Amino acid sequence: MARYPQHIAKILSAVHFREWTPQENAFIREWLAKDERNQELLDAVLRKEDLSKDLSLLRTFDTAQAWQKHKSLINMPSSVDISNSIYRWKPFLYMAASLVVVLGLVFLGLRKGKTVQEQPIAAIQPGANQATLKLSDGTVVPLSAGEEGLLMDNGLMYEDGGEVEGVKKTDFSSFEMSTPRGGQYRMTLPDGSKVWLNADTKLAYQEDEDERHIDMEGEAYFEVASQLKKTKGKEGEAKPFRVKAGKQEIAVLGTHFNVKSYKGEKKNYTTLFEGSVRISAGEEKLVLVPGEQGIVEGTSIKKSVVDPSAVLAWKEGNFVFNSERLDEILQQVGRWYDVDFIIEKAHLKSEKFEVMVPRFSQLKELLELLQKTGKIKFRYEDRTIYVSEK
Repeated sequence: MARYPQHIAKILSAVHFREWTPQENAFIREWLAKDERNQELLDAVLRKEDLSKDLSLLRTFDTAQAWQKHKSLINMPSSVDISNSIYRWKPFLYMAASLVVVLGLVFLGLRKGKTVQEQPIAAIQPGANQATLKLSDGTVVPLSAGEEGLLMDNGLMYEDGGEVEGVKKTDFSSFEMSTPRGGQYRMTLPDGSKVWLNADTKLAYQEDEDERHIDMEGEAYFEVASQLKKTKGKEGEAKPFRVKAGKQEIAVLGTHFNVKSYKGEKKNYTTLFEGSVRISAGEEKLVLVPGEQGIVEGTSIKKSVVDPSAVLAWKEGNFVFNSERLDEILQQVGRWYDVDFIIEKAHLKSEKFEVMVPRFSQLKELLELLQKTGKIKFRYEDRTIYVSEK
């Protein structure tokens, strides 16, 4: 069962606009059974008369001051322990995101007297947990959208212990996993390594006696577990973990890193959070230390110091764009909401923006933030959104 607060908030808020789908009804029943306090939350959301009070409370918050504080977090010095900072703030960000989604969307619907479906842009939903697993024997398994992650060991199960239907295979030394546009998923490999897949990502895993190898396209975050070779005469020797993405190959031994390598994009990015990795492209090689990002273009490699928390934002349920180009922002947004953007003036592509918004918020909210800069405006036709000067 999915546990993202934003995902729960999205379903709860929808009750004020439309009827829940059968899948959403099943999700809510399971969610209510998990904890009796969840019924109290649902009752509170259903009480429309309380919404104005809650919104009044939200208006008392100093959003400008909160943004400045968050920017200081995003631009934290390299000496700060990145991972600890992220997890310290994570509960606050999730709680705030959930509150805004539930109250904000309901208020919007009540104020305008329209349903989400009557406004095409508002009807576009954020991504969700979606993935497909293809086993070495050809079995194709659509993974449950009500789950966040998959465990591979002697069998195949979801993280909450639920059974994956239709799978009898116990050898997972070779498989493929993919997420569509508007999808994400995570899995734990037989060796204990964890992988998070962002939207529109394909990953092929192969393990033998000598190494663990992944071919991928898209974006994924890895927490690689150390593993020893069991081949005779090589006892105690570490088994390499290699990732091939685009024109780069990454060699790792127990480390945390993010790889972004989408088809059609000229540059491949590897960002290191913990440990050490070696990137190869053609004849060039480069070793990264935590806080560094390797950028591969063609067969050349360069590196720069980056803010890892901004790179990791997608995994933590947020969009964080810290002075990024408009075309790069819209590429990421388009993959998550499964929409296409057309920028009508070439010079707008290089305009830079700073945006921080939960990934489970409505697309309309994100676009309104960008429009408030006074630089651009949007018009939409179904799932194609045109960007022009304001």
